[in-house]
Amino acid sequence: MLHVISKPEEQKATRTIRSPNRPTNPLSYTTNPPHLQLLHSLRARSPGGSSLFSDAFHAATTLHTRSAFHFRTLCTFPVTYHYHNDAQHYHRSRLTLELFLYPKYSEPTNLALHHVNWSPPFQAPFEARIGGAYSGALANYRAAAAAFEALVSAQENVFEYRLEEGECVVFDNRRVLHARRAFDASQGERWLKGAYVDDDVFFSRLRVLQEQFEGRWTADGVVRHVVK
Repeated sequence: MLHVISKPEEQKATRTIRSPNRPTNPLSYTTNPPHLQLLHSLRARSPGGSSLFSDAFHAATTLHTRSAFHFRTLCTFPVTYHYHNDAQHYHRSRLTLELFLYPKYSEPTNLALHHVNWSPPFQAPFEARIGGAYSGALANYRAAAAAFEALVSAQENVFEYRLEEGECVVFDNRRVLHARRAFDASQGERWLKGAYVDDDVFFSRLRVLQEQFEGRWTADGVVRHVVK
């Protein structure tokens, strides 16, 4: 559970504009990043601050169409993320684009995208082995990452919505990147309450409901019928 609160009285009587942030998915530095993210707007009294949602799967598919080389680079080059603050130290390396281990070969156009890990604000220094003989690989990654950043931030790939008080949005944290517009923190209170749901918990419940109402369940794209 998390709370993001901005109150006018905390802004020291000066006009404070909170800058916009970039589309990311949080907690990429953890062993098992959460599957679902919930954001509940409890106060929305400051102007601005619209939420931005970017479909990273669509951006990855577009990237593959434009440059299969850039796509493969993001599937193979490890990026390290970390959070080292407030007596906490998380550290994890991940591929930007994670694919299913067993793609559906009957669908040759299916890129088998499983997860996207994209969180530049929490990117750590690259591992020591990157450099020297690996300098070419690093240059390839930087070019691929720049192309991907342009796609996830492109206007046609972003859905914008300002959460009003009482509204809650639920989205796939491993596919949908989230950002927000700038807002004036001196003009009114802003309070977002957030929570995460682990993928194991979510899919466990989903399979139980599928078994109960459909007589079958799905895992990794494969449909399995209930054996009675």
